[in-house]
Amino acid sequence: MQNSKNNPLAAGAKVILLGVLIMLALAPQSHSQVVIVDAEGRAAGEGSAARAEALTDALREAVRMGAGVDLVSQSQITNFTMDFDRVFAKASGYLKSYKVTSVKLGEDGIYRVNVRAEVTKVAPEVSDHLTLQMTTRLKQTPRISIHINETIKGAAASGLAADWLQNAARGVGLQVVDLSKSQGVGNALAKRAAILGREMESAVRSQGVMDQCDYLIEGTLVGDYTGAQSLYGAAPRHKFSLAVNLKVIDAATGSVVVIDNPPSLDVLIPNAQSVDVAAREAVRRLMEGDGPGAKSESGWKIMRRLFVHWTTEMDLGTTVRLDLTGLTLETAQKLRDDLTQEEMVSAVWIRSVDTAAVSIIDVETRLDTTNLAQRVVKIAAGFQLDRSAARYISFIPSKISPVSPAISAGLPAPSQSIPVVATLAVANQPSTQPDSSTTILLAAGLLIIVGLIVAIFLLLKRGNQAK
Repeated sequence: MQNSKNNPLAAGAKVILLGVLIMLALAPQSHSQVVIVDAEGRAAGEGSAARAEALTDALREAVRMGAGVDLVSQSQITNFTMDFDRVFAKASGYLKSYKVTSVKLGEDGIYRVNVRAEVTKVAPEVSDHLTLQMTTRLKQTPRISIHINETIKGAAASGLAADWLQNAARGVGLQVVDLSKSQGVGNALAKRAAILGREMESAVRSQGVMDQCDYLIEGTLVGDYTGAQSLYGAAPRHKFSLAVNLKVIDAATGSVVVIDNPPSLDVLIPNAQSVDVAAREAVRRLMEGDGPGAKSESGWKIMRRLFVHWTTEMDLGTTVRLDLTGLTLETAQKLRDDLTQEEMVSAVWIRSVDTAAVSIIDVETRLDTTNLAQRVVKIAAGFQLDRSAARYISFIPSKISPVSPAISAGLPAPSQSIPVVATLAVANQPSTQPDSSTTILLAAGLLIIVGLIVAIFLLLKRGNQAK
């Protein structure tokens, strides 16, 4: 066998072989199945639903660009607006991470959301349950409280829908809060909201909801047990007719963000030991959309919609309500125009102006309340911070009472504290640093190049010696 001195290709071939072996060994760990894409989503309208649709549209487009999959046709969805929560759940299975790069509500009434996403080309087949679990790991976890009024005539069992929702919520990682065991801490703030004319906020605060949870799931379930049926001596089947109405309320504002009123459902439950056991199974089928003849999946739909709303708030920012006592129309317009120019502000609405009392302005922003308060005080000269919460800031004229320089600048004085909630999620930002596998692959490639150079050098040297 010839050694490397007699065979000019041998030395270079050994180096090339070493590089190839390293690359083959690391191939399964490479990121060839992950691509980074920039995508834009759009939706018409204003408010939480349009924002959620625009974000979902951006993620759908990212999956189309990165994985070559049309989630709408794949899911056999005919109305994106009605079923965008299903598209959102499907998109989550393809996304390793994503970051919102910009969001604006244009003068044409169109929300435009731009994202940079890491998309996997092959997504695992996962259920809604697992998809929502994956989303929970990327985001902060919202706290929810559940209140369902339930009546099934002919069955003694009760609280079945609430039990299902609680188990489903805990299963996907949500915090479930039992407000019935709490005395509530918002009575004073409820009275204050009532005086200022914010009746919905006052009602929610009076129940202690705003201080205890992020979302309240409310609803009713009504039904009838119509008796047992038996065919040809088989075990009896218990028949139920059920209907459920569910809604999700944003506890910070009292606004309804999700409503689901599906058609009623007739269910036959075989082999149940009692009517109450059959009733529990019937409610489970209603909530999950499981079993022959099921027309609804209210439970998982309400969970998906809640997750979409929460994710939208985390990624696109939240709506913060400003109330200003003694605001003029000119200053209100200046606030709207100047805040709209902020990169982290997507929309501003003047809801009401009352120069003798309280004016209301809503700001959709990714700024936390401290930074937003600072900007408002800077733009609206003559106002100082009165009070700040995660979704609400109030201002009063500076001349009402002497204030410290810190407060006049919009900052908390030593004796005050301003709750701050950072609404921009950063846990899902893709890393720009190369990992160890990438570094080793680059080294392997370099070895191959060196091997080729060695082989060429030896060939040339041998040719010169032959002459």
